[in-house]
Amino acid sequence: MMLYFQEMMLTWGFLSFWGHLLACLPSSYYVFLFSTQCYFRRAFHCFFFQVGTLEDFGKHGRVGLARLQDHTGAVTDIKWNWFNDNVLASGSADCSVKIWHVTDQLKTQCVRTLARHSRRVDQVEWHTTVDNVLLSAGSDSKIFLWDVEANSIIYEISDFSSSCIAFSPNSSLFAATSRQSHRVCIFDARTGNAMKSAMLPHDGGMPPKVSLLL
Repeated sequence: MMLYFQEMMLTWGFLSFWGHLLACLPSSYYVFLFSTQCYFRRAFHCFFFQVGTLEDFGKHGRVGLARLQDHTGAVTDIKWNWFNDNVLASGSADCSVKIWHVTDQLKTQCVRTLARHSRRVDQVEWHTTVDNVLLSAGSDSKIFLWDVEANSIIYEISDFSSSCIAFSPNSSLFAATSRQSHRVCIFDARTGNAMKSAMLPHDGGMPPKVSLLL
C-alpha cells in the first residue's frame, strides 16, 4: 500500500483487520498511525510516534505527536494482530520485538517486549488462527515462535538466515526463504520441523519474498 500525506510518500502500509486503523512507515524511525474513518472524511485524525530515540519535535500543523522511546534502533517491520485490531507488533534493529496497544483514539502504549534475537529483527508475522502467537525472523539466522501473552518462546529454529517468512492461510505451515542457500523451506508451524524445500527460481540481488497459499 502507498499513501501520500502532507507531501510525504508513506510506504509499508498495513491496515488492521477491520480496516479502521492504518500503520505506515515513512522512514526507518517513525510509524504513522491513521484513523481511516477520519481519513476518508478528509479530516486526518493522525498521531505519529517514534519508537526509536526521540527529541522534542513539537507539533506539525494538525498532526498530534506522541513520544514513545522503547525501541533504540530503526523499525524494520510492523504487523497488526488478526484477533485484536488494537494490537500492533513492531520489529527493530535493536534486536527486539515490541507489542503495542493502540486505542481507537490513537493513544499508544508498549505492553510487551520480546527480546531474544542477538541481531536485528527483520520480520514479524502474527498467527492467523491462534491469538497471541507471533513469528519473528532475525539477521542472527534464527526464527522464533512466541507466546506473546506469556512472553515465552514456543520453539526456536537456528541456522536459518531468512529474508522472508509467511504463514499459510490456516497457519498450519509457514514458508521461509534463505538468503544463503537461495532456497524456500516449508515448516510445520506447530513443531518448527522442516518438511520440504526447493531452490528459488529467481536470480538477482533483491531479497526473495514468499507467500504461502495452501
